[in-house]
Amino acid sequence: MNSAMFFEREDWKLFRNMDTLPKSKLSMLVCKELADNALDTCGGCEIGYEGGFFYVKDRGPGLDPEMFSISRPLRSSKYLRLPTRGALGNGLRVVVGAVVASGGELYVSTRGKNYKINFQNNGLALPESLSDYHEAGTKISFTLGEMPIILAWAHMAIEYARGETYRGKTSPYWYTSENFFELFQSFSGSVRELIAQFDGCTGGKAGKIAQKYLKTPADNLSFEETEAFLAELRALVKNVNPERLGRIGELGGWSGYCKSTGTFKVRTIKGEHEAELPFVLEVYADIADAPHITVLLNKSPATGEINVYHSKNELSIFGCGLFHRITPISAGT
Repeated sequence: MNSAMFFEREDWKLFRNMDTLPKSKLSMLVCKELADNALDTCGGCEIGYEGGFFYVKDRGPGLDPEMFSISRPLRSSKYLRLPTRGALGNGLRVVVGAVVASGGELYVSTRGKNYKINFQNNGLALPESLSDYHEAGTKISFTLGEMPIILAWAHMAIEYARGETYRGKTSPYWYTSENFFELFQSFSGSVRELIAQFDGCTGGKAGKIAQKYLKTPADNLSFEETEAFLAELRALVKNVNPERLGRIGELGGWSGYCKSTGTFKVRTIKGEHEAELPFVLEVYADIADAPHITVLLNKSPATGEINVYHSKNELSIFGCGLFHRITPISAGT
């Protein structure tokens, strides 16, 4: 008689295993994630090396050092879809996982204290208070064991953190039926509190929209209820004009620049509401001996592999869901 043994592990454990982390560009990704978070928090940051450690320093409001526990629930304000740099709450998990998997060290200076972050086998981070910190904001310092730390993506994120920035709130048009339900499932506050986070739904208008669920916790709503709610919201507010999203703007050193705006749709598998996402596309071009492309998403470098290939009179861009051919425009057309 054959028998089998089954093993089980919690998904957070994948973040502390070098086999399940993107090894080839891990240090660039870690530095970029920390720079992105700092830029989203206060619009600027400082990066560099100090005593063998890489650091990111910002002038923001500070953070809870226990946020560096990789086994904590995935808690993030970025479930609300906005044109910001950071990912959906996994950024700090990648940072911590890389430090743990490589045998590195992590220190956090924030809210008046310097902490050493001690990692436990259960995924919790135990902050050890070392001394007082006399600067505003937060400083995060770390090593990745023997792994070299490369700052290219972090430098690029800081370089392009300029121009106009979106100042509005999230829009009900930016969610599919499934996304909208998962947003409600992740929020422990009331329906009214959540609705007030949407563009055009502040103050008394939020109360009027949510009057059927005045004190109902958002995560109590069923899929059918959030589906109807999404339709009601869309009937009351307009989608965000792409011109409001912000832009980097023209840059010196480039011979060509163009900008276009538009909206694209994302299909839903369950329910009937597609997402309608506005976009601003900026293109910078210059003459070069060999083709090369850099792609930014929300002013931060894309981490996937995107390639450009030149053949005769055609330029092909492909990777990360892109496949686009560019051919020269004939004179007189």
